Amino acid sequence: MTPNVAARLRVVEPAAALVVASKGLELGHCLRMTEVAEAEAGNGRRVLALSGPNIAAELMAGKPATSVVARTDASVARRVPARLGTRA
Repeated sequence: MTPNVAARLRVVEPAAALVVASKGLELGHCLRMTEVAEAEAGNGRRVLALSGPNIAAELMAGKPATSVVARTDASVARRVPARLGTRA
């Protein structure tokens, strides 16, 4: 994932929060995807994890779903969901 993160960071504003929606561990280091993003981003960039009890088939069918945005800094985690959500 590191080359992917590095490529995307070149086009993202430094003040932007990075929302990671990938699951699993990086091969070789057993790091979570948020840890990979934090290591690549450096300089204290805000990295958040997006997860939740949602299923792609339900989302594609337009059914309601829930997601969770998590970060140790709760003030950042509270601001991001409003930017990701849609109106019913």
